[in-house]
Amino acid sequence: MGEARGAIQPAATHRFRVHRGHLRHALHRLPNARSRAGAGYERLSPRPRPGSLDEAVVSGDRVAPTGTLAWAVRGSLVRYVTLIARGECTIEGGVTEGEDGQFVFPLRRAVQEGDDWRLSFAGSVHFIAHHGLLDILIMDPELVIGPEGGVLATRISGDADEPIAVVSTGPASRAYSGGELVLPEVPTQLVTAGVELFGNVYPEGTDMAPLRVCVTLDS
Repeated sequence: MGEARGAIQPAATHRFRVHRGHLRHALHRLPNARSRAGAGYERLSPRPRPGSLDEAVVSGDRVAPTGTLAWAVRGSLVRYVTLIARGECTIEGGVTEGEDGQFVFPLRRAVQEGDDWRLSFAGSVHFIAHHGLLDILIMDPELVIGPEGGVLATRISGDADEPIAVVSTGPASRAYSGGELVLPEVPTQLVTAGVELFGNVYPEGTDMAPLRVCVTLDS
């Protein structure tokens, strides 16, 4: 069972493998992500098949054992679901509540290719209201991001699904401090597939909540 909003579920610390994947292929498509989202850019590049991946390291000889994605989705949506519509917001899979209404997803895998990153996170946030007529699931989000911007994607039903692009991101202003990679306050905007996910309430290009990423890089 999931945790209802307001209850904090302790985050588990995840060890994970860092893999070589298809990050470059996905990032080549990013400059036109907003305009092309409705014409075939709903999905990121395919995930590498389990068992066919080579173990790799992140940023030279450093590996990343832990990290988080913090995202509040959209403040007005959360307030509407929980206060006005008297619906529910349920968190599962290690997601916790952070500061300023952010949902914090634990990192499970990271890939770095040059200046580009593909970060996979675990857990889910599920908004339900109006007896299920409003039903929004954000599950196992993946962030593909580079100096020119990126995409945050989500699965909508299970592990077999390929991630669906939800928002595009602005360029990542990254900082390295004390063995930690930080992407602070990355702006996000809704793309076409995200419009449908959020029930066609917000138009394409709507500003969503900024996201923040922290990844610990162990020597």
